[in-house]
Amino acid sequence: MVPREIRDDYAHGKITKNEFDVLLWIFLNTNPYNGFFLATYQGLVQDFKNNFSLYTIRKIIPSLRKKKYIYFLSHRGREGCFPVYPVGFRLTNGEIQTLDYLKSKFSATTLTHSQEQLDTEQENN
Repeated sequence: MVPREIRDDYAHGKITKNEFDVLLWIFLNTNPYNGFFLATYQGLVQDFKNNFSLYTIRKIIPSLRKKKYIYFLSHRGREGCFPVYPVGFRLTNGEIQTLDYLKSKFSATTLTHSQEQLDTEQENN
């Protein structure tokens, strides 16, 4: 299910037609159990049968994140796939992924990961 606010935002010009199309694609392909869509920029270009250039897709995805329609961890400088979490997506357990839910989920996991990394570094010294 796609939240109605996305349709309303498109109708009121808050998102472009290209952003709307990509956002719908993300919602349609998101796993309802774990709540994310595994994306690559090149894969999205192929999914849209080259209607969008790689340059356009690389502009749309960060724009959707900035407008708070999707969330993903920073992957700057890395190639390959990255999980994209649509905001407002309903999971199979009935929860709705809000931006606060996603940020708290990842702050807890990144905090634990960085703590483990610090502990490992201290042991090596």
